[in-house]
Amino acid sequence: MKKPILYILIVLVNMSGATAQQLCDGNLGQNIFADGDFGRGMVNILTIDPGIAPGYTYQAEAATPPDGSYVITNNTAGWEFHFSTWLTLTDNSNDPFGYFMLVNASFDSGEFYTNQVTGLCENTFYEFSADIINVVRSSVPDHIFPNVSFLIDDVVVFSTGDIPQNERWNKYGFTFTTEPGQTEVKLSLRNNANGGNGNDLALDNISFRPCGPDAFINSDETVFVCEDASAPTEITADISSGNPAIIWQSSTDSLTWVDIPNATGLSVFHTDFTVGTYYYRYISANSTDEISNDFCNIISDVLAIEVLPLQYSVFDTICANAQFNLGNQMLTTSGEYTETFISSRGCDSIVDLTLTVLDEENLDFSPQIIGPSCHNGSDGSIEFILNNGLLGPYSYSLDSNPQLVNPASNLSAGDYSIEIRNRNNCLQTFDITLSNPPEFILTLPPDTIIELGESLPVELFANQSISNYTWSTSELEPYNNLENFEFIPTISQTHIATAVNENGCIAEDNFAVSITLNDLDIFIPNVIDFNSSSTNNLFTIGTKLGLIQEIHNVYIYDRWGNLVALKTNTPDLNLWDGRINGQPAVQGVYTYFLEIELIDGNIYPFSGDVLVIR
Repeated sequence: MKKPILYILIVLVNMSGATAQQLCDGNLGQNIFADGDFGRGMVNILTIDPGIAPGYTYQAEAATPPDGSYVITNNTAGWEFHFSTWLTLTDNSNDPFGYFMLVNASFDSGEFYTNQVTGLCENTFYEFSADIINVVRSSVPDHIFPNVSFLIDDVVVFSTGDIPQNERWNKYGFTFTTEPGQTEVKLSLRNNANGGNGNDLALDNISFRPCGPDAFINSDETVFVCEDASAPTEITADISSGNPAIIWQSSTDSLTWVDIPNATGLSVFHTDFTVGTYYYRYISANSTDEISNDFCNIISDVLAIEVLPLQYSVFDTICANAQFNLGNQMLTTSGEYTETFISSRGCDSIVDLTLTVLDEENLDFSPQIIGPSCHNGSDGSIEFILNNGLLGPYSYSLDSNPQLVNPASNLSAGDYSIEIRNRNNCLQTFDITLSNPPEFILTLPPDTIIELGESLPVELFANQSISNYTWSTSELEPYNNLENFEFIPTISQTHIATAVNENGCIAEDNFAVSITLNDLDIFIPNVIDFNSSSTNNLFTIGTKLGLIQEIHNVYIYDRWGNLVALKTNTPDLNLWDGRINGQPAVQGVYTYFLEIELIDGNIYPFSGDVLVIR
């Protein structure tokens, strides 16, 4: 097997005298400032003032700090008082109990964070950075944006500019080089904005690290090696310039690292071909004096070497009537099987399979089925009842819907497929039908044309028992729940009946009534004969009972147009007795004019002549 060589590019240059610039674009060393993440704790508020913000007041309670104050917390969600314009915040990490610093900036600009860092290396490139978020919600207008300067030894070397209301943490920082003989610095953050309407921020993950050039091991993060490899895997550093000091490190979990003894040259060898994953990295610095100082060295990228096994033992279980494909073998019975493969990494692999084929279960499934209450309704249900089974727990799905609640409800009529799976994911299917009940139908009389004053019989028919029904019109409200009745229509309109059966199903029907005045049953005589019997000696109206509501006006005029008789607003149908001032009228022809209100509420005029005979 050809021996793989992994190349590492290390480029170290003299960074002395470099000017401040933005974030490091190479590899970083360890964070010198270990307290930069503000620690962690189960208590929501850090109760002890850390004393890191000169001129600011520490607030040790779960409430929004006032202007010129700050607090160290792990979550603002449960605070008793919280500005509605502020975001609800947690630590900028995956640690639910990680602390961060929340600052309600002072009305006046000034420092809100300071710390002294010692033990640095001279002539060394460093990065100073912090995660900062504007705590005002993005939808809130007219608030002052925080603006932060980074200071070294009280000198401004970098400013963030306005920190936007974008509701996310933003990383800000810069790089700089320590001067000859400089081994400590004072790090400060200063608020540049003035005013109290806004200008609020949170701070986390303050970092101060050595910064070096890109430190690669190879272009791949993982190298695969077969278990039967005979030649060591060489890892070589390809140094293009400079003469850096190197210490190689290894790890079995990529978390805990140990120095490889005497591994300070340009290459190391991996010689352990026991199946597993092995990790390598190196630290480097400008000199052997600085490499042991974590404040001066940088850390390379990590390389993983994964040693692949040649033989795998696999245990699997399949359901009855299922098939397991092992290479070219199609297996349907329990047993032990072997197959040889060539893995995608080029290693020979032998797979030893122990296969178990389960016996088929004969499940006794007796669902409780309730069909829809009404025709084409959707209130049906199926309750899944399993009477036996040894391979539970069992899961159910209805028409391949895995989000099934037992019982399944709100079902329409139709055919359903019930799938039951045991703990081995073996499947049995049962078909169930929910029947559609017959439609509830209500039948009313046909549309009708009727003369005003005529009586109309109404009879309701239904194919199912009616629990109750109502009419849509006030004219028929008195007949609610009567299935047979008779009424006298007074207006043309459509009557709608709504019926409910014993299952709560609803049926409707309607019929229209059209009123005509073509053949009103009203007779007005034209003779008053004082010599005849009593039937002819009065001017009276003959009509169907109940058709006339009221006589509004009766006017009787003689042949010269003189009003000789008047009658108003009376239900009396006797219009004139043929007398004037108590005496029989002179024989002759008289004219009449009538205004009659019928039961439809309308007033109709009638006029004509009446002859008086003596």
